[in-house]
Amino acid sequence: MKNKIYILIGILLTLSLSAQNIVVKTPPKEYAIVKADDIENIVKQNSVKLKLGNNFVKIFYTKKSEKFIMAKQNRFAYTVSFILFETDGKTLTIEDSNYIPTTSDFDIYNIPTSLMKISTGSTDFLFDTECDNYPTAVTAINTVSTYATNQNYSVEKLLGQQATVSAIQYSITNNDLIAMGNVGHGNPYGIQLENGFLDYNWFASQDLNDEIFYFNSCQVFNDPLRSSILNGGNARTFIGGIVNLPVGASEEVFKDFFDYTLNDGWEMDESLVQGEINNNLIGYHDIGGDAGVMNLTVSGTLRGNEIWSGNIGIVDDVIVPAGVRLTINSGTTITTANGEGIEINGKIIVNGTLANPVVFNSESGIWTGLKLVNADNTSSINYCDIQNADIGIYLYNSSPTLTNNVITNSMTNAIYMSGSSPILLNNIISNNDGNAIVAVNSSPEFGTGDVFYNGNNTIAYNLGIGIYASSSTVNMGTCTECHSGGGMNSIYNNSTDCYTCHGGGNDSHNIWAESNSNVIAEGNWWGTNPPSFATFISLNGSSIDYTPWLTSDPNPGSLLFKVSSTSEEAISTFDHSQLSDLDRARYYKYAKNYAKVMAI
Repeated sequence: MKNKIYILIGILLTLSLSAQNIVVKTPPKEYAIVKADDIENIVKQNSVKLKLGNNFVKIFYTKKSEKFIMAKQNRFAYTVSFILFETDGKTLTIEDSNYIPTTSDFDIYNIPTSLMKISTGSTDFLFDTECDNYPTAVTAINTVSTYATNQNYSVEKLLGQQATVSAIQYSITNNDLIAMGNVGHGNPYGIQLENGFLDYNWFASQDLNDEIFYFNSCQVFNDPLRSSILNGGNARTFIGGIVNLPVGASEEVFKDFFDYTLNDGWEMDESLVQGEINNNLIGYHDIGGDAGVMNLTVSGTLRGNEIWSGNIGIVDDVIVPAGVRLTINSGTTITTANGEGIEINGKIIVNGTLANPVVFNSESGIWTGLKLVNADNTSSINYCDIQNADIGIYLYNSSPTLTNNVITNSMTNAIYMSGSSPILLNNIISNNDGNAIVAVNSSPEFGTGDVFYNGNNTIAYNLGIGIYASSSTVNMGTCTECHSGGGMNSIYNNSTDCYTCHGGGNDSHNIWAESNSNVIAEGNWWGTNPPSFATFISLNGSSIDYTPWLTSDPNPGSLLFKVSSTSEEAISTFDHSQLSDLDRARYYKYAKNYAKVMAI
């Protein structure tokens, strides 16, 4: 969904401005806001003068410090009251003020009135009904409100006498709503509320901020209301009844629609159709405008939980804030346009499958990658192909579970972690330009002996070090028979010339440990039997325990990744007769024989 971006005068709130971020604090109940992409140019071109009550206020732009300063006139001279915001080119910071402008004392000078809006800014969904004498209507509003609340969205609910014309108007104009859902009475000219009729002319005069409107009323989908909302008000989506809607069944369609869109991540048109099918009301509703996914953020900060499916193009950095969950369904392909990335401060669940992995890539060049910073430790990334990132997966104070992933063509590192303890199982990390895995002050586990998991990770053919550890404890397996309790990883043919600075020559370096690191790596395959001592570097009080080792590769199917990057002929001639079912499935996947993948 395209979001409108604002700079807030005298308040603090987190938003996104193109490639910049705005860092803010303590939002009040009311405040004045100006579109961010307009205010910066206006302020730079001329002094902006505001009037707050009896005090004139001026905003100055100082190019040397890149600061925007708000000053209050004290009779004969302007004195600095507070910094409006400052920028270092990437971050805009608004500092708090002791004074918060309100509607009554905000007069504009040198800023077009169209750029101003008074807002509470706190509501994502508005649900209302004036029909509180209909139990099905009240139940519908309560149910969908719960759906939205459970997905971490803020909800305003208006029932009966609360659903007045002024209350609805205020909520629409004072919030950047995602959607409004109304159950009640209406016609092609407007909707009936508790104390009057809200007609099409009012909607046509508003900037509806790309919002979604669902009116569960009879005949409301017709013009002039439909065109007033979609064309005049420039709303994103309009849904309404096109024939007489039966009480009870139509409210069930309404509930199903928000269930499928909010809880399952379905597109809006398929959610509406399925709701009609469920309740035998096929053809009773219609949808105009954008019929895609309701809550899809392709730039900026997620406002609530989201579920991604299909083909998604990210146009700016995406942030999953603390307390919010991003779920990505199998078969989803996510591409970035100009090097953007996804930062997770909340929770991410990637639900790929062998036949339908989740794919991350860029349209051209290198993209930032997946960045988990103080993320929920129950996050998981499963069956994900990450390609052409600067750092495929970056972990800071985050300990997700990473399983069945393929990370290739990373420019700096495939996985970088600091202060983290992830679990890695069945991953292929190959053909990366830099180091495969870097662990700093971390404790990763490649498999875990507690429940007799084997690691079965393959780390091979990377141009940098296989595993670099600094001030870390790396558990790659301990064993007595080398077939349980960890291990079973394949680490080989990882090269770097960094060893030359320690007096050695260019060689393959599977593990490099320094700064009192401890690497426990029993029961793994190192490319040769016995392993080459030169592939293990331990410095500054570090230790590497790689004995006993395996005498053959426990993950032969992972070699397919090496041949798959060369030619289809190499794939077709590869001897896969001795592979396990899982590895044969991987083989056919890279050979693009999906019928055999599904058969296995």
